[in-house]
Amino acid sequence: TWLDTSKVLRQRINLLLKNARVGLVLVFISLALFLDFRLAFWTTMGIPISFMGGLWLLPHADITINMISLFAFIVSLGIVVDDAIVVGENVYSHLQRGDEPLTAAVRGVREMAAPVTFAVLTSVAAFMPLVLVQGSIGKVMRNIPVVVIAVLFMSLIESLLILPAHIAGSGKKNGLLKPVTRFFAPVMGVLRTLRRWAAGGLERFVHGPYHDLLELALEWRYLSAALASTILLLSVGFVGGGFIKFTFQPDVDADNMVAYLKMPQGTPDEQTAAIARRLEQAAMEVAASYDSEREGA
Repeated sequence: TWLDTSKVLRQRINLLLKNARVGLVLVFISLALFLDFRLAFWTTMGIPISFMGGLWLLPHADITINMISLFAFIVSLGIVVDDAIVVGENVYSHLQRGDEPLTAAVRGVREMAAPVTFAVLTSVAAFMPLVLVQGSIGKVMRNIPVVVIAVLFMSLIESLLILPAHIAGSGKKNGLLKPVTRFFAPVMGVLRTLRRWAAGGLERFVHGPYHDLLELALEWRYLSAALASTILLLSVGFVGGGFIKFTFQPDVDADNMVAYLKMPQGTPDEQTAAIARRLEQAAMEVAASYDSEREGA
């Protein structure tokens, strides 16, 4: 088999799935340490729900599963769960004040609906110019904004409509998760202890060092603005001055090697064939050396 590009596609799919699994675990652990476990679970579910919604929309936009659209899904992984985290955290704050789950969900969503919507719209505006690119490169680049925008809109719908419904229903004592909760009761007890420890540490940090630093920054607001501007100018200077190297298209290892043989005019066929056999033999030796390295690893 020569130049099997399906291997590259499978590698990109595996990379997306690996990043999604790691992202789900990290988001759930981070939220479970500071929020309610059920709230952390439903917030984390915003990632697969948004991606499934994006996949559902792709055929309507004439987009297929390819290298570029898969790259767009990988880009979406880092921004798709933000909406659900903001809404879920605000709903949790109402639950801490003693509101019923349904009341907390409604109030939390109402307060965050406008900020979350505009946050999604700003991201859409950042990717929208790529849709307007003309020519053959535009047909290729079009995959990225369409996929990202579709996933973002599904994330917005999930965070404003689906997530609140799940949170409102999570307060019901009779449900399908009750036997599962009983089975994992010992583990849940340990996790609750860890959550209380982490939440207490965050609370002490917020009302201690962070509160003092915030008051100092507000009191010396002009100095704070000057420090922020200085950091910004230094960052621009590091990049513009060449201290941080920039490469638009970095060299990457290829998946195959290509050798071109060009002989002078009038070279006999026998000599050309002999040199071609030497090239073929060299390629076989390189392939054998890589195979032995893989077997040894």
